[in-house]
Amino acid sequence: MSEMIIPGAPGRVNIVADTSDEQFQLLIELIAENLAPSSKRVYRHTYEQWRDFTIRNQLDVFDLSFENLSAFLNEHELAGATRRACKAHMLRLLDWLEESPTRGEWYAVQRRRLLKFLKGARMESEGGKSRSKRALNRAEVSKLLAVWEDDTRPLGVRNYALLRLMIYTGLRRAEVVALHWDDIDFEDQLVTVRQGKGGKERIAAIADITDDTIQSLYALWEAQKGAYDHIFPAMTAGYNPRFYTDEAMNAETIVRVVGGSDKRIGIERLSAHDLRRTHITLALNSGAPLPDMQAQAGHANAATTLLYARPADAKSRRLRIAF
Repeated sequence: MSEMIIPGAPGRVNIVADTSDEQFQLLIELIAENLAPSSKRVYRHTYEQWRDFTIRNQLDVFDLSFENLSAFLNEHELAGATRRACKAHMLRLLDWLEESPTRGEWYAVQRRRLLKFLKGARMESEGGKSRSKRALNRAEVSKLLAVWEDDTRPLGVRNYALLRLMIYTGLRRAEVVALHWDDIDFEDQLVTVRQGKGGKERIAAIADITDDTIQSLYALWEAQKGAYDHIFPAMTAGYNPRFYTDEAMNAETIVRVVGGSDKRIGIERLSAHDLRRTHITLALNSGAPLPDMQAQAGHANAATTLLYARPADAKSRRLRIAF
């Protein structure tokens, strides 16, 4: 096992562990020590995503080559701000690894290549290739939910409740996976978001005129037999996975659930963030006041909320604007 010297504590810290994974975890903790509390969570989330990426692709977690980093950053369709943050997190990781006595020079080269690539992408397309932003219409929402509605396996019950909750609250992925059962007000159909963006707490409404979303949550609680605090705990792998730990599931699981569901109904490249966009768009097109939707989404600026809204199709628009 090679030794890495990483700056962080007084002087320098020698990272020595039995495995690369243990080294990586120690390095993450050192980086986190120099971050604000609200930033620690998002940095750790990015590094956990990188770790999962290396496991899936049978790579060493410290193999941060430009090619691997590019594949990692392009693996998922991320919103612009999320993508920029993810790039910044990986650049900071390379910053620290440049101090490695054995591979520091190599990491410095990879960082320069990544910076050059990102700079070129910004110059060419003003921030990189923009991903297609979409919002589902009501018919598409019904089709998406129907994929899991009658699936009585724990997996199906979880996925159905997950999709309904995201569509009818507009919560972000990280906010959803952090939810506990105590955060749900079943009587008034409200959700307390304790770990919102920027560490801000807010209360979101479950904007479902039926009781179906609440009933789906009841069904999920029964499937878990009341044994977990997290609403969406991690599950085992395989065709018929089971709940097995009270640790929150990885936010990337939501990406896989949405991506696997859209293919089954013929909707291409639907992202988890599009469900948030769907919530805001359908609500605004139904006449919801902008201040209400700003509070629901947890946006500091109403202009941000409007950026999420997609125009209605021409047929629906005609019915709403005709005079």
